[in-house]
Amino acid sequence: MGAKQNYDLTIEKIEDLVRRELPEDKKTIISTVARECAMTERDLDTVFKFMTGVPVMQYVVTRKMQAAYEFLIEQAHLDIDKAVEISGYDNQSSFTKKFKSDFHMTPKKAH
Repeated sequence: MGAKQNYDLTIEKIEDLVRRELPEDKKTIISTVARECAMTERDLDTVFKFMTGVPVMQYVVTRKMQAAYEFLIEQAHLDIDKAVEISGYDNQSSFTKKFKSDFHMTPKKAH
C-alpha cells in the first residue's frame, strides 16, 4: 500500500471520527481525532490540509454548521438556540453571521 493510500485511509478515518464526535466542542473534536489517529494535532492538520486543501479546524466548523443547517430544516418547530448549540457557537449573533456567510440566508429563513 502506497503513502497516498495510507493518507486516503487516514482522511476517511478523520472524517468518520469528526462525524462521530460532532456534538463535542471544536477543540475536543480535534484533540480526540488526533489521539485516535496517533498523531499530534499539528500533524493531523498538516496531513488533512495536504490531502484536502482545507485545515482540519475549518472542516470541523463546516461540518458543525452543516449539522445546524440540517437541524433547522428538519426540526422547524424547535428553537434556533438548539442550532446555535449544535454549531458550537457561544451566541446567536456569531452563529447568525457565520450561517449567513455559509448559506446565504438567515437561520430564521432556513427555520
